[in-house]
This record gives sequence, C-alpha cells and structure tokens, in this order.
Amino acid sequence: MNSVLIPKSVPVALVLALSCLTLTSAAQDWGGLLKRQLEQQANQFVKDAVDAGANAVRGAAQGGGQGEAPAPQAQPQAPYPSQPQPQSQSQPVPGDRSPAPSSWGQAGEGARRAAPQDRFTAIVEQAPPSTVTKGGFVVNNKRVAVQQELSRRPPTREELGVALPRGSRMVLYETALQIAQYHPHWRIYEYRVDMPQAEFIRFFTDQGLSFDRRKFYLRFPAPFGGRDGDFIDLFTEDPVTRFRIWRRP
Repeated sequence: MNSVLIPKSVPVALVLALSCLTLTSAAQDWGGLLKRQLEQQANQFVKDAVDAGANAVRGAAQGGGQGEAPAPQAQPQAPYPSQPQPQSQSQPVPGDRSPAPSSWGQAGEGARRAAPQDRFTAIVEQAPPSTVTKGGFVVNNKRVAVQQELSRRPPTREELGVALPRGSRMVLYETALQIAQYHPHWRIYEYRVDMPQAEFIRFFTDQGLSFDRRKFYLRFPAPFGGRDGDFIDLFTEDPVTRFRIWRRP
C-alpha cells in the first residue's frame, strides 16, 4: 500500500478525508482479489466434477465391453403367508387361563389316549355335499353320515376324555350336527342329564377338571385344557339338565 505524504499546512479535515479514501481503495482492492479467487475455485470445482463424470461414463462403457456382471436386480419379496380363516362367530371364545391341577387324573389319561384317534375327519370330508329334496328341504349329508356313525358306535371314554354321570343320554341329532358344523376345529358331544349342579361339578373336578367360575366352564387339564383347550359347558341350571363336551380332534 502506497504512503501518502501530507504537508503540515494541510488542514486536519483534509487529512481525514484522504485517509478514508486510502482505506476505501485498499478495501476495494482486497474485495476484488477475493472475488477473483472464489471464481477461480468455483470454475475448477465444476471442471473437476465434469471430468469425474466423464471418466465414470468411460469406465462403465469399458467394463461392459469386458463382460462385467451387471448390477444385481432387486429380488421380489416373498408373498406373506396366507392368514388362517377366522372361525365361525357362533363358536365360543374360552375365557382366561385357569390353573390346571398338578395331576392329570382320569380325565387327563382319557384325553391323552384320544388325541391321535379321530374317526370323524374321514366321515365328514368324504360325505357328499348337501342336497335339496323335491319338497324343498335341505339335507345335510355330512350330518347324516356322522349321525349314522354315532348310532353304530357311540362316543367312547377315550373320545370324551371323561367318564359320564350316571343316567347321561346323548342327544344324537345335535351332536352329529355340531360335529359336522364345527369340523375340523371341534368335536362337540351334547348330553341330557338330571343332576344337582354342585354334584355335577364335583363329579368332573374329581376327574382332574378345573371349574372356571367366571365363564362357568369345566376345563380339561393341560395340555388339552387351558385358554383354548377342551371344556364342558351348558350346566348353568340347577339341577343340571344338559351339558356339552368340547374336544379338539
């Protein structure tokens, strides 16, 4: 920066004006220099980016000519597994899990033997579909087939999982209809009986079942009992006149 010689006779105001002018000129010089440097850096950055892009294009073209494997394509995802169909709304929803007795008892032994044996699956699935008579009545042939089988061979102790109270009588039509209707989820056996409620409950708890007071169910012990397991219901009257045994096939 050039020096400015100021004679002593020059007024102070003139000196201050010349100083401000000198500082303004210097600032303008520095500003112009900084602007030129920024422009050069920007031009160089653009040039480098263009060169890099051109090199990438040439490299890709040469690689394709040399037989390089193309970029892997995105593989389609496997479809979600099909969701199970919801059960009929008429099916009961068992309540909360109730504690099962530590011993299987007679009911548990019967349930254990009945687990691998189910004679109704083939009968229901092989029966012909429903038909309509000349009078317009619908005949449920699956129910008819199950009813014929139950007439020949009533449910066994192993199929029921428990012993029945004395004087129990199976309701043949309702049992066959419910087995056909709830297949393959449940085997439902309906019975008539005449028995005091307290005695009825004690009869089955002595066999290892537990009494759920909130749902008024008699639940089989684990592994066939519990929240979604086998149970007995419909004994809400006193004396008990009917009950059903719900069993998983």
